[in-house]
Parts: sequence; C-alpha cells; structure tokens
Amino acid sequence: MELTFRDAKHNLHALLDSEKECPASSLKVLGYPLIVRNVNIAQSIFGIDTVSIPDKFSNACTLVQNNFPAITVNEFYDSEEDSEKYTRSVSEFGSANRTRLLTPVEVKDDSVDIPINSLIHNLPATFHSNSCTNQPLRVDLLTYPWDFLNGVQTVLHNELTRSIASPNVNVATTSIIRGPCLIENDVIIDDFCKIIGPTYIGSGSFIGMSSLVRKSVLGCNTRIGFNCEIGRSFFEGHE
Repeated sequence: MELTFRDAKHNLHALLDSEKECPASSLKVLGYPLIVRNVNIAQSIFGIDTVSIPDKFSNACTLVQNNFPAITVNEFYDSEEDSEKYTRSVSEFGSANRTRLLTPVEVKDDSVDIPINSLIHNLPATFHSNSCTNQPLRVDLLTYPWDFLNGVQTVLHNELTRSIASPNVNVATTSIIRGPCLIENDVIIDDFCKIIGPTYIGSGSFIGMSSLVRKSVLGCNTRIGFNCEIGRSFFEGHE
C-alpha cells in the first residue's frame, strides 16, 4: 500500500520554522512531527510500505526515512497546476460538508492520497488494506492556524484516556494532577499547581508555582511562570 502526500495550499506560515518548511515537518502533535504521526497511523491501518512526498519537502522526506527505515520513500514533482487543482478538490469537499474533514478517504489500487498539511486521527475502527471501497478514515485538512488548534484538541480528548508520567518527573506534593495527562521526562511542576487533563507536557518543561494548566499541549522545554493560567492552548516549545 502506498501513501502519497499531496501539496495543498495553506495559511499556516506563521506556525512554521521557516518559509521552506511545510506543516508536516514543523508542526508537532504529542511530541511527534506531524508527518511521523500520520505515517505511523496510516501504517497501522493500511500496512503502508511506500510513502511518496513532493520533492520540495526534503525535511519531511528525511523524517520519514529516519523514523521508518522499512518504508520506501519516494520523492516526486508536484506541479503548481496539480497542486492548485488538488487544493480546490479537497476544499470543495470540506465546504460541501460544512467541515474541514476529509472523510472518508478513497482507497483505490492499493494507494491513498492525503494533503501534506493534514492530521490523521487515530480512531478505533476495523480496516482492511486490500479493500477498494471508501474507508472511514478521519483526516483534518489544516488550512488555518485554528484548524491545527482544533485538531490538537480533538487528539487530546480522543487519545489521552489515562495519565502517564515519566519516572523522571518532579511534581510537588502540594500540586494536583486531575484527568488524563501525558508528562514526559525531566518535567518540574512547582508547588500549588493544578494540571487538568487532557494535557500533554513535553520533556524539560517547568510549571511555576500556583499555575493552572488545563486541556493544553506544552512542547519540549516550555517555561510557565508564577501564578499563570493556560487553557486550551498550544505551546510549540524549544528543542
């Protein structure tokens, strides 16, 4: 099965590391680059063995090659004309359904196409990789920053179902963690804090005294000061 990422127009440039980057390599969800997450889920559903990526997104290609050595990665030329046509087709589908979701995704001839600026959701379902019928694969098209924020909130609520904390986490005895939270290595949570899930806190982050963090994603090495309230937010963090 081949997974092909197509170039589609977006307005996410303010969230990207540089103008040459694409959302799939710059944006992270629960600590993983978007394209790594998408390939991982697609592989578990469809048994992906080949991934094709437009040749102008070399960083995305490298991420797939490094994280999935058993998968063949191909680069192809996605012309401006083809990109415009593909963008119109997926946008018209979203408008017709009053949503930004591309669902179902059509699977034909052992291949599936999705926009490179998209988010695959890990939903419980039974799939058959040899089927040529439409499968209820949920894919969010990320066109604007709020599409990404909404997608992250959906991931938090659907995929964080219990609390998991690294053994290296330092949580003050006066702080409270309530609801499902994923807390990575070397996180420090100071006195009198409250963390309300679903929340993800990336490695090396610090939550200052008397702060409230609820239903948010904090990337690696995020620093939250004294007496702050963070709600339904996304912090990219610092690698």
